[in-house]
Amino acid sequence: MPELPEVETVRRGLEPAMEGQRFAKVEVRRGDLRWPLPKDFARRLTGNTVTGIGRRAKYLLADLSSGDVLLMHLGMSGSFHVFREKDRQLGRYHRQREKHVAHDHIVFHMSSGATVTFNDPRRFGSMKLVPRAKLDDEPLLKRLGPEPLRRTPGAAHQPVGAWVGLDECQQPLRDRARRLGGDRLLARADVVGGCETSLAHLFGDLASPGL
Repeated sequence: MPELPEVETVRRGLEPAMEGQRFAKVEVRRGDLRWPLPKDFARRLTGNTVTGIGRRAKYLLADLSSGDVLLMHLGMSGSFHVFREKDRQLGRYHRQREKHVAHDHIVFHMSSGATVTFNDPRRFGSMKLVPRAKLDDEPLLKRLGPEPLRRTPGAAHQPVGAWVGLDECQQPLRDRARRLGGDRLLARADVVGGCETSLAHLFGDLASPGL
């Protein structure tokens, strides 16, 4: 399962390829990932512009000009691959494409000429369209705690592009760990993204005996 900083890296990689661009064509190569996709999934995306790429916990959120939000989760094995026209510069997070394409389940053809492919061998990833006005009530998001790595940890949603380093947030998180304990952080109701590995690395001696 990708950790929180890895999901943020994916967000930053998708941003230059998708933000401000229109879905020229959407290929749905299978109708289900972790859950079935809406039958009108491709139609609701095609022709709409991505107005922003955000993140809430380990969910990626693409705001659309239609008023919907494309909610995406990588699951255990999901990854995005960005292909550009030959005369365009490769993105900052580019790496050589693997040859195995059997699990390329969703393909976004953007108006810029970029192609964004979602590959997920184990199909624990997910995509869902949610009206922006109903995002606060979305069951996948509504019970999540505040973001741990940002300047306003009490705010409800991660602003697009907002991200701070561990050097700026480590002490506040350590103070919170003293009050709550690692087991509470792992529940994600107090702070999202508290996996065992990241807590052990971050808190060290403060980690609970079970970590």
